[in-house]
Amino acid sequence: LIVGVDALSHTDPKPIFDAYGSIGMKITIWTNDTFWVDGDRPYEKKDFPITNETDNEVMKLRFVYRQELFYKSCMQQLHDEN
Repeated sequence: LIVGVDALSHTDPKPIFDAYGSIGMKITIWTNDTFWVDGDRPYEKKDFPITNETDNEVMKLRFVYRQELFYKSCMQQLHDEN
């Protein structure tokens, strides 16, 4: 199982997942640093500043970009582990 922790998250899920490791389940926890690749658009940059003024459409585009990166990286990781 690969888990991508939201960059805006205030809590760490690691203690919860560690409990499942004790029964043999392999859980990998990723942050944006693990899989992020900067794109061409400003909102595709890892260090893009998110403020109260950030447009909802830009937030949605950033979310979709992040999901695409995560899925691609997961598929590559699982392929490599096969």
